[in-house]
Amino acid sequence: MRLWLEQKEDDSECTTASILRLPAVHCSDEEKTRLIKMAQSRTIGIWRMKRAKVILGAIEGKPLERLTVDIRVPPESIVKCVEAFSRERLTFLDHPIRKPTSREARVEKMLEMLEKPSKRKGGDWKSFTVRYIGIDFTGPMIQRIRAIILGHPGATRAALARIVCREFGAYSSTGKSHFSTFIDILKRMDMDNIIPLAEVTSVKSYQKTSEKSVPHHPLLHKRRLRTWHHKDIEPVVFVPIQDRDQQHLWNDMMSRFHYLKRPRLFGPQLRYLIYGNKSNGRLEAPGANKGLLLGAIGFSPAAWQLADRDTFIGWNTQQRQKGLSRIIGNSRFLILPWIRCPNLASIILGRAAKRVSADWKAAYGIRPVLLETFVQQERFHGTCYRAANWIEVGETDGYSYFSAQKKKRSAKTIFLFPLCKNFRIELCKEL
Repeated sequence: MRLWLEQKEDDSECTTASILRLPAVHCSDEEKTRLIKMAQSRTIGIWRMKRAKVILGAIEGKPLERLTVDIRVPPESIVKCVEAFSRERLTFLDHPIRKPTSREARVEKMLEMLEKPSKRKGGDWKSFTVRYIGIDFTGPMIQRIRAIILGHPGATRAALARIVCREFGAYSSTGKSHFSTFIDILKRMDMDNIIPLAEVTSVKSYQKTSEKSVPHHPLLHKRRLRTWHHKDIEPVVFVPIQDRDQQHLWNDMMSRFHYLKRPRLFGPQLRYLIYGNKSNGRLEAPGANKGLLLGAIGFSPAAWQLADRDTFIGWNTQQRQKGLSRIIGNSRFLILPWIRCPNLASIILGRAAKRVSADWKAAYGIRPVLLETFVQQERFHGTCYRAANWIEVGETDGYSYFSAQKKKRSAKTIFLFPLCKNFRIELCKEL
């Protein structure tokens, strides 16, 4: 889902996206009542439950992109589901058109164990788990989360996430809670009907905002192109995003100058502003307290599965599932267009790699041992990554949630950067 939201917004993709429109759909009160019952069910299976949620969302007028994010079903499947309901009505949901995936089967088994006390007996009740964002949850753990929700009626999702973090001791080594991660976990559990969350009345929009709707940050006003020597902008300083002004600056920079346009990163993340602290012996205004703004960089979770990367590491499926949290992706990197400095990109990448490992450990309690990134072959050659000693290990097959575009999508080169010499041992060891 994250890949679909972050993929390149080229003409072919936009054309396909514009063709995919949810048809108008209506239903009787009786049909809607049955759909609501199916959407809330914990026994009818994930396929039926999710499709009922899709149809209800379409009836309520939710846009395609919102349904894709909320229910985590590919957009083409959503459109086909709504079209099939328009033709066949509720008989469309009588027989699932595919078998459950391995993950869906685990969720269905967990639901069965939670709903039927007889299924709790034996070792399975305490050992069987379902995974959400790299964390395994047993039946007793889910029961505790359900009890927290029942014990705090009216609490917001953010408040519930903080309570759950405290209940499970989900803190980093510095005492910072894994708050944002647990918000996403609770949302996904609710999506699977593992837990019940209250309906959200207001949601964030994923639509692109007009450049005129939000004023540009003062530091991003167009400047005269200038060439620097790297000694003139040393030391290069990485400033973590910590307040609203820094977040506005980072988002505005990516929205205006990064080819992906979308500034949002998904899941655990670290984002930095990059400054050159000196400028010919003086500091430049505005932002003189930090120096010359050079660009920005961001890190977020690694891709779930990449054939060439996984072959390079040499791990199996179980090892990948356990060790993937120790790989993080360089998901955004930008140097402002008016900054010219030979070797600056490779210098930034090298120094960011040295810093991000400790920062990620401090923020999330996990020390990464490998970085990954993707370079779009139609736009870039990856020269700065090679100069910074990143290793080219292969390429993607081209990704799109729209099946008609899968063969048309350009491949991306996969680069990896080991953060320790024994990264393969660390990633492949049995935890």
